[in-house]
Amino acid sequence: MFERTAATLESCTSLHALPSASRSWRSRRTLHTGFWQHGAAAIDISSSAVAMQPNSISVSAPKLSTPPLETLAASTFLFDFLYPSGTVTFLRKLVPGLPDHHQVSIGQLPRRSRPFTSSAAASPLQNHDSQPVRHSQATSASVIEEHRELGHEIIDQAQEEEEAKEAEEEAEEAEEAEEAEEEGEEGEDEDAVTSLHNTHSGPSYIGAGSRPDLMRELMAMKDTEYFGSIWQLYSQLEPSLQPELRLEVIAYLHRSKNIIDARRVSLLFSEVDATQWTPILLTSAVTAHLRLGRRTEALSLYHEGLSAKGIAGGLNKLLQYAFSDADWDTVKDVWVSYHASDGYSDSRVKKLRFSVPNIGKLVIDFARFIRTSKMDEEVAHALNVLLRQAAEAALRLPCEPEAALPLLQIVDSADMYVSYFRLAWRLGQRNHLPDIYRAYRKLANTEIPYGMLRCMFEVFDPDDVLGLEQVYEDLCRTNRFDLWAFKKYASFYASRGDVRSLERLADAHGSLVRDDKDYYLHRLLSAYATVGYHKGARIIFDKIRSRGYMTVKSWNMLLKSCLKEETYNRAKSVFKALCNNTRPNAVTFTTIMSMAASKGDLEFTLNLFQQAQEQGVETDVPILHSVVRAYCLNDRFQEALATCIEAKNTNVPGDHVRLWNTLLRRYSDRREFDEVCGIVVHMEQHNIQMTPETHKILLKALVDCKQAHPAYKVLRSLLREGSTVLGQEHFTTILEGGLRLRQLKWANKLDRMMRLHAGLSPSVDFRLAQARALLKNELFGKRQQPSEEVDAAEELIEYMRELTDDVKATMGTPPGDSNAKHSAKSVDSLFRLRQLFVKAEALLIRYHRFDSVRELRELRANLGREGVVLGPKNPSIDLLYSHMRENVHKKQYRTAKKNWGLIWEKALAAAQPALSPEHGQSGILPRYRYILSKPFETVQQVFVKQRDADSLKTTLGRLLDAGFLLDNHAMNHTCQILARMGLWLDACKLCEQYLMQNWTGWQSNRIKRGLKVNIPLEQRRIGSAPQWLRPTSYTLMVLAKEYGNLERMKAWSADAAKTSRTLQEECPAVVSAIRNMPYTGDDIELDVLGEK
Repeated sequence: MFERTAATLESCTSLHALPSASRSWRSRRTLHTGFWQHGAAAIDISSSAVAMQPNSISVSAPKLSTPPLETLAASTFLFDFLYPSGTVTFLRKLVPGLPDHHQVSIGQLPRRSRPFTSSAAASPLQNHDSQPVRHSQATSASVIEEHRELGHEIIDQAQEEEEAKEAEEEAEEAEEAEEAEEEGEEGEDEDAVTSLHNTHSGPSYIGAGSRPDLMRELMAMKDTEYFGSIWQLYSQLEPSLQPELRLEVIAYLHRSKNIIDARRVSLLFSEVDATQWTPILLTSAVTAHLRLGRRTEALSLYHEGLSAKGIAGGLNKLLQYAFSDADWDTVKDVWVSYHASDGYSDSRVKKLRFSVPNIGKLVIDFARFIRTSKMDEEVAHALNVLLRQAAEAALRLPCEPEAALPLLQIVDSADMYVSYFRLAWRLGQRNHLPDIYRAYRKLANTEIPYGMLRCMFEVFDPDDVLGLEQVYEDLCRTNRFDLWAFKKYASFYASRGDVRSLERLADAHGSLVRDDKDYYLHRLLSAYATVGYHKGARIIFDKIRSRGYMTVKSWNMLLKSCLKEETYNRAKSVFKALCNNTRPNAVTFTTIMSMAASKGDLEFTLNLFQQAQEQGVETDVPILHSVVRAYCLNDRFQEALATCIEAKNTNVPGDHVRLWNTLLRRYSDRREFDEVCGIVVHMEQHNIQMTPETHKILLKALVDCKQAHPAYKVLRSLLREGSTVLGQEHFTTILEGGLRLRQLKWANKLDRMMRLHAGLSPSVDFRLAQARALLKNELFGKRQQPSEEVDAAEELIEYMRELTDDVKATMGTPPGDSNAKHSAKSVDSLFRLRQLFVKAEALLIRYHRFDSVRELRELRANLGREGVVLGPKNPSIDLLYSHMRENVHKKQYRTAKKNWGLIWEKALAAAQPALSPEHGQSGILPRYRYILSKPFETVQQVFVKQRDADSLKTTLGRLLDAGFLLDNHAMNHTCQILARMGLWLDACKLCEQYLMQNWTGWQSNRIKRGLKVNIPLEQRRIGSAPQWLRPTSYTLMVLAKEYGNLERMKAWSADAAKTSRTLQEECPAVVSAIRNMPYTGDDIELDVLGEK
């Protein structure tokens, strides 16, 4: 049935009569491929289609020299089957009485690249006596008259001479044109190729007779291809006319990518005498040989034309084929012979094109071939000419971004640097632009375009400080530091909180400050707000108010300066004043809500959200981010997830991945890995694209679940794939996970991977993790390289000294001094120091490196005396905790208790909700619930050293009564300390109340009862979270030791019996666990309990 259907639809006249579908269906394309592989008889429905139209011209049927083929009456349902979307249009054209609005000229028909087999016609080599057929007026009108002027002028001798002079240029244009065409399909049936009657593009002209005028008109058309039609017409030419048109047909057919036309070109070229060779003719023949895989014949023909007539026909095509195969010997053979010939032309060299995949890498390999091969100086010079042109051609494509810089260094042209830079910027290829910019700066006598400097600022901001310094230097050196540049650098300094650099910038460019004084003051206000220095921000705010330029933006910056304070008092006061003086906007509510959400103050956050809605403030992602964060800190995950989904469904403006990252981060902190995976599935379902922050959270989730090794493998695989999501924070996360498992070798490995493979410089957190790895290595006596003495503390202090020197370098710099170009580095150094001081001090105190701590404090004090703002003036809880640890180590117990008192006051004030208990939640806010765990463990050591059990009990009771909690480690340790200090019953009560709720039983007892040895994996993961309170076996052993003594004494002592009854009533879970405890005789049991 399919073959019969195909027979009724071939040849192409029927295809052009039927309208094309508006889109291509996979099933339709597959079906047609099978149809057109079969030879078929022609069916011409164009006459009937024209006859049925109103006012149509009657057309006589053409008289064919061969008997008519059997036809099949095909219904319109067949058309609908093959052309579902085009049937209505076709039927409309057949309805009488309707005007035809859909006439399409032949010139507008799409190119048909699929080779369709046609019915047989006379071969040009077998039958040239076929009777010519007169085309009707309708056929001529539809095919010819719209595209040609009436009549032909005979080409005189002068025109022929002029065409001969332009032959070489035509050859070059033909090569360029064929590079722009699409690749044709290969592998046609051999019968279709050798029959020489296949029409794979253009309408069928079988039986049209000898029509040289029609052939020239069709070949002159530029917007449509008629390769198959031209071959049919050529086949029907009179023998005397074929030599006249043979050269033109060869030149026309060689533009086709189809293998059929390549064989036709080869066949026709064999009939051409060598005296008739022209550049376009040789180019066509060489190209045909190459398409047919005849590399040797192509090279032979190229050399023959070059030596006999000085014509380099097919030069560009040969070079492209050789380049694509990295066949450098062939490239050398082809090019050197051309370079030494009389036909060599510099103008033609500049027109060479290399549209080859991976051309950048191939050109670099070609350069390596020239550099490493032994050859004569003249040959090397000739190849270097080609190398330079190939590099320029590759850069214009453009080439792969990673190959651009080596190619630019080959070309060594300032203009080419600028041209490629503009092209890469337009295409968004920015990864390798910093290297190109720095290489361009080194070229002699070059002035960097202003546009390039503006682009490079966008690339470098905010992380590449060296690049920002170089842009600043170039702008000042060329006197192009304008208002745009001033605003950009002022914003950069403000984002880092560097007030001093802002002031120096204003002094150096005073005229620009006078042009926009208000902008400068707002940048100063933003700088103070960034570091959380409210006093300085208030001074600048009052200056802005005195100038009468007060906007809600100014109020928002003042409000932002309150965010790092521990209490709500000042922030609420500023927010109230803002609402009284101006109308708050989305940024206002985002700022105050972010403070409430960071504390976990859900009631206040929702109250502010309601106020924003009542005042008509548009809800965006930053506002909802605070809502989701508050929900997560209060463990209301269903509400948080519903908020994320609703925001996506309602198209809330903003980056939605921030909401989902918050949910992922909270689940990761709770070690709920299954829930993390579930959120990732939700993100995929709602088309939420992951960011580098998302990948960091997922890596941290693996690390927190004791899967640091799989996380390390994931990082390495991302690095091998060249992923662009990797940043310093990903390497830091893996390193911190490795340190928990004492994988100290990872520090050097990850540092090398980050620097060499990822091209990243270590961040502050990564350097701290490195220092911690070295300190651990010293502590456990496992040096990675015993021959190298590395002092981890001294290395960290030296790094901080360098940062301090960078900051001090610009302290006394006068305005306009050349050293001002280093201000960007100074700003970055100060930014890093602010992050380092507290964390580095805590790390050094933890490992008892107090000499280094003393030097660290001196550095901080020196910067403070210089007027550098390092942060809020009041010490934080973390800093006070570090001081308390130092006090305990030095046995300064009174000072340690004093610091504990300061920590208690700060934590209690910060942990209070914003709303009163009758209007909001009461108790301690979630963020601060476990904040006193480590400080309490430290002050507990003081009570143990002083044997002050009563103070320990009082302090613990006050902490728990206030609503604070201890994490799992601290709670277990406290139970053990209470039991050993004579407060055994209190220890049991504490264990019963806070720890026994999550007790899962003894593993050996589960084995005896035939249960699973281990509890479910998800439960074990959750149990490893610090907030998951459960008793350790060691804690129960400590309690069991005293319980054994109590059981032995209760028969002899009334007090012991009373204590036993109290224990049974108030601590049943503890008693059950102790009684069911199996004795295995391991070292821990022997140490705590002794022999059974």
